[in-house]
Amino acid sequence: MASLIPKTSFRRHTVDGVLVIGGGLAGISAALAAAPTRVLLISPTHLGDGASSAWAQGGVAVAKGPDDSPDRHAEDTVKVGAGLCDLDRVALLAREGPQALQRLVDLGVPFDRGPDGAFVQGLEAAHSRARVARVKIAIGKQRYARRVHQPCPFSPKRLRRQGRRIAAKGH
Repeated sequence: MASLIPKTSFRRHTVDGVLVIGGGLAGISAALAAAPTRVLLISPTHLGDGASSAWAQGGVAVAKGPDDSPDRHAEDTVKVGAGLCDLDRVALLAREGPQALQRLVDLGVPFDRGPDGAFVQGLEAAHSRARVARVKIAIGKQRYARRVHQPCPFSPKRLRRQGRRIAAKGH
Protein backbone atom coordinates (compact mmCIF):
# COMPACT_ATOMS: atom_id res chain seq x y z
CA MET A 1 0.00 0.00 0.00
CA ALA A 2 1.43 3.36 -0.99
CA SER A 3 1.91 6.04 1.63
CA LEU A 4 -0.21 9.16 1.26
CA ILE A 5 2.55 11.24 2.84
CA PRO A 6 5.53 11.98 0.56
CA LYS A 7 8.69 10.23 1.74
CA THR A 8 10.54 13.53 1.64
CA SER A 9 8.52 14.68 4.65
CA PHE A 10 9.92 11.92 6.87
CA ARG A 11 13.01 12.26 9.02
CA ARG A 12 14.49 9.47 11.03
CA HIS A 13 15.29 10.27 14.65
CA THR A 14 17.12 8.08 17.08
CA VAL A 15 15.97 8.35 20.67
CA ASP A 16 18.58 7.76 23.34
CA GLY A 17 16.27 7.76 26.33
CA VAL A 18 12.53 7.84 26.87
CA LEU A 19 10.06 8.58 24.08
CA VAL A 20 6.79 10.19 25.22
CA ILE A 21 4.02 10.77 22.71
CA GLY A 22 1.51 13.41 23.75
CA GLY A 23 1.85 16.86 25.26
CA GLY A 24 -1.14 16.88 27.60
CA LEU A 25 -1.00 16.36 31.35
CA ALA A 26 -0.22 12.65 31.03
CA GLY A 27 2.61 13.19 28.55
CA ILE A 28 4.14 16.10 30.46
CA SER A 29 3.84 14.13 33.72
CA ALA A 30 5.53 11.11 32.14
CA ALA A 31 8.37 13.27 30.83
CA LEU A 32 8.88 14.86 34.24
CA ALA A 33 8.77 11.46 35.97
CA ALA A 34 11.51 10.18 33.67
CA ALA A 35 13.90 12.98 34.68
CA PRO A 36 16.85 13.15 34.77
CA THR A 37 16.80 10.58 31.96
CA ARG A 38 16.87 12.17 28.53
CA VAL A 39 13.31 12.51 27.16
CA LEU A 40 11.94 13.16 23.69
CA LEU A 41 8.35 14.37 24.02
CA ILE A 42 6.41 14.49 20.75
CA SER A 43 3.24 16.52 20.44
CA PRO A 44 1.38 17.67 17.32
CA THR A 45 0.79 21.07 18.97
CA HIS A 46 2.41 23.23 21.61
CA LEU A 47 2.54 21.51 24.98
CA GLY A 48 -0.81 21.57 26.74
CA ASP A 49 -2.80 22.54 23.62
CA GLY A 50 -4.88 20.16 21.54
CA ALA A 51 -4.74 17.34 24.09
CA SER A 52 -7.65 15.95 26.08
CA SER A 53 -6.26 17.81 29.09
CA ALA A 54 -6.91 21.10 27.29
CA TRP A 55 -10.56 20.16 26.81
CA ALA A 56 -11.14 18.85 30.33
CA GLN A 57 -13.43 20.77 32.64
CA GLY A 58 -10.51 21.69 34.88
CA GLY A 59 -10.64 19.03 37.54
CA VAL A 60 -9.12 15.78 38.73
CA ALA A 61 -11.12 13.06 40.48
CA VAL A 62 -9.35 11.91 43.65
CA ALA A 63 -10.68 10.17 46.76
CA LYS A 64 -9.50 12.55 49.50
CA GLY A 65 -12.65 13.34 51.48
CA PRO A 66 -13.27 11.98 54.98
CA ASP A 67 -16.21 9.90 53.69
CA ASP A 68 -14.33 8.58 50.65
CA SER A 69 -11.69 5.97 49.84
CA PRO A 70 -9.79 4.65 46.83
CA ASP A 71 -11.96 1.51 46.99
CA ARG A 72 -15.15 3.58 46.68
CA HIS A 73 -13.62 5.57 43.83
CA ALA A 74 -12.65 2.36 42.04
CA GLU A 75 -16.15 0.95 42.59
CA ASP A 76 -17.74 4.03 40.98
CA THR A 77 -15.32 3.85 38.07
CA VAL A 78 -15.97 0.17 37.40
CA LYS A 79 -19.74 0.71 37.63
CA VAL A 80 -19.74 3.49 35.04
CA GLY A 81 -17.21 1.57 32.89
CA ALA A 82 -19.94 -0.97 32.02
CA GLY A 83 -17.56 -3.93 31.82
CA LEU A 84 -14.84 -2.14 29.85
CA CYS A 85 -12.49 -1.44 32.77
CA ASP A 86 -9.33 -3.30 33.66
CA LEU A 87 -9.99 -3.86 37.37
CA ASP A 88 -6.32 -3.89 38.37
CA ARG A 89 -5.62 -0.62 36.54
CA VAL A 90 -8.70 1.06 38.00
CA ALA A 91 -7.63 0.03 41.51
CA LEU A 92 -4.10 1.31 40.87
CA LEU A 93 -5.27 4.68 39.52
CA ALA A 94 -7.74 5.17 42.38
CA ARG A 95 -5.10 4.23 44.97
CA GLU A 96 -2.40 6.49 43.48
CA GLY A 97 -4.76 9.43 42.79
CA PRO A 98 -3.88 11.42 45.92
CA GLN A 99 -0.15 11.25 45.15
CA ALA A 100 -0.79 12.29 41.53
CA LEU A 101 -2.83 15.25 42.74
CA GLN A 102 0.02 16.28 45.04
CA ARG A 103 2.49 16.10 42.13
CA LEU A 104 0.27 18.51 40.18
CA VAL A 105 0.16 20.85 43.19
CA ASP A 106 3.96 20.67 43.42
CA LEU A 107 4.13 21.67 39.74
CA GLY A 108 2.11 24.78 40.49
CA VAL A 109 -1.42 23.84 39.45
CA PRO A 110 -3.66 26.17 41.52
CA PHE A 111 -6.46 23.92 42.77
CA ASP A 112 -9.34 25.54 44.64
CA ARG A 113 -8.88 25.44 48.41
CA GLY A 114 -11.27 26.09 51.27
CA PRO A 115 -10.56 28.44 54.19
CA ASP A 116 -8.94 25.50 56.02
CA GLY A 117 -6.57 24.86 53.10
CA ALA A 118 -8.26 21.58 52.10
CA PHE A 119 -9.13 20.93 48.46
CA VAL A 120 -12.61 22.01 47.43
CA GLN A 121 -14.06 18.92 45.78
CA GLY A 122 -17.22 18.76 43.72
CA LEU A 123 -19.68 15.98 42.95
CA GLU A 124 -19.69 15.35 39.20
CA ALA A 125 -20.61 12.71 36.65
CA ALA A 126 -20.96 9.16 38.04
CA HIS A 127 -19.07 9.80 41.27
CA SER A 128 -20.98 8.87 44.42
CA ARG A 129 -18.88 11.26 46.51
CA ALA A 130 -17.53 14.78 45.99
CA ARG A 131 -14.05 14.01 44.69
CA VAL A 132 -13.32 16.35 41.77
CA ALA A 133 -10.62 18.81 42.79
CA ARG A 134 -11.00 21.79 40.49
CA VAL A 135 -8.56 24.38 39.24
CA LYS A 136 -9.18 28.01 40.09
CA ILE A 137 -11.42 29.72 37.60
CA ALA A 138 -9.48 32.97 38.23
CA ILE A 139 -6.89 31.79 35.72
CA GLY A 140 -9.34 33.00 33.07
CA LYS A 141 -9.09 31.25 29.73
CA GLN A 142 -5.70 29.76 30.54
CA ARG A 143 -5.94 25.97 30.65
CA TYR A 144 -4.60 23.97 33.55
CA ALA A 145 -2.42 21.88 31.25
CA ARG A 146 -0.61 25.07 30.28
CA ARG A 147 -0.14 25.86 34.00
CA VAL A 148 1.67 22.55 34.37
CA HIS A 149 3.83 23.37 31.35
CA GLN A 150 5.06 26.69 32.77
CA PRO A 151 7.25 25.29 35.55
CA CYS A 152 8.55 22.38 33.43
CA PRO A 153 12.33 22.27 33.13
CA PHE A 154 12.24 22.43 29.32
CA SER A 155 14.49 25.23 28.17
CA PRO A 156 14.09 26.61 24.63
CA LYS A 157 17.44 24.97 23.88
CA ARG A 158 16.14 21.56 24.94
CA LEU A 159 12.72 21.96 23.38
CA ARG A 160 13.88 22.52 19.83
CA ARG A 161 10.70 21.70 17.92
CA GLN A 162 7.08 22.22 18.82
CA GLY A 163 4.02 21.56 16.71
CA ARG A 164 5.43 18.67 14.67
CA ARG A 165 3.40 15.67 13.60
CA ILE A 166 4.62 12.11 13.46
CA ALA A 167 3.47 9.25 11.30
CA ALA A 168 4.03 5.54 11.75
CA LYS A 169 3.49 2.82 9.21
CA GLY A 170 0.78 0.44 10.32
CA HIS A 171 -0.47 -2.89 9.06
